[in-house]
Amino acid sequence: MADTFVLAAGGIETVRILMLSDQNQATNGGIGNHSGLLGKFFMVHPLIQRVADTELDGVTWSLYTEPKIIRESNTILTVRLAPTETEIRGSGLGNFRFYLPYHQDAGKVIVNLNWEQAPNPNSFVRLMDDVDFLGQKRVELHWELTQKDKETARWALSLLQQEFHELGLGKLKTLSDLRGDADEWEPYGGPFSSGLDPGDHHMGTTRMSIDPDDGVVDT
Repeated sequence: MADTFVLAAGGIETVRILMLSDQNQATNGGIGNHSGLLGKFFMVHPLIQRVADTELDGVTWSLYTEPKIIRESNTILTVRLAPTETEIRGSGLGNFRFYLPYHQDAGKVIVNLNWEQAPNPNSFVRLMDDVDFLGQKRVELHWELTQKDKETARWALSLLQQEFHELGLGKLKTLSDLRGDADEWEPYGGPFSSGLDPGDHHMGTTRMSIDPDDGVVDT
């Protein structure tokens, strides 16, 4: 038998496999759950596919003719914009990035916002009593955004508006309603929606730490 095993099944199924290892209740909730944190701090990169848009003019077009272009496919050009490390540290909020795909047929730039969540133990994956066709317990996923996550989205959009104004790139038309508390979001309505999309890239549930009491895996 091998001495080392690699478990790489994603931020949800990895937790399920580890928790299912404790069917004889010998490992305190599963391999790696010595801290009780296995499955907690579930995160994704929240996404709003169309938080704003703007009409393209000659000045805005300069964004796409500089070396900032990262992809060209058919009639779509995409620019990626992100804050500097100084901006992030100064704000105390999360990192983010904007994709600005230009759709030639529509003559518009669509503003796509994606950002990082703050770690939150109230977002978690855990086993349910319900079982799959193999008789193994399924998982329940609880995803919860914090006020810091909402403030990150607001700050990102305000920073982009400020940059567009200062650089004379045109006026952004905001489409998403970012008012309210952390549990109040415009619902997702499909592709190019102005509502909250849970995105992808599941992470956080096997928390890394140098202290065994504060994590699941080491660094």
